[in-house]
Amino acid sequence: MKTKALLFILALTCAPFSVQAQTQFNSYSYSSDSYYQTWLADYEATGNAINEVSEVYQQEVDKRGYPKKKTVKKKIALIEHYVELLKTQLTDSRLNKDLDRGKVERKINEWNEQLSELQMLLKKI
Repeated sequence: MKTKALLFILALTCAPFSVQAQTQFNSYSYSSDSYYQTWLADYEATGNAINEVSEVYQQEVDKRGYPKKKTVKKKIALIEHYVELLKTQLTDSRLNKDLDRGKVERKINEWNEQLSELQMLLKKI
């Protein structure tokens, strides 16, 4: 019983981050830069995929009390990719013009915290 309660609590703590996956970015002067456009398309697609998996995740939690292992693994993989995209944004000079570095670093930290929680949950499923 304690394990199910712990899984339920961990599942609920991970849900609020799903809505943060999609963020609006100003195009600044990058509109003609194909590298930026490719990165942005990947960033947005990954954010949308995280939101979709988060919906499935929440439905599973509502139905079973905990998510399926494959859903957790999929969400982990998407979040890892999302974090890599954010790190690329910080380090690549083609992407970090007029960038609020503190905001991006906070996002990376938040997503890494969620990754840790999901990895703990995965070990318990």
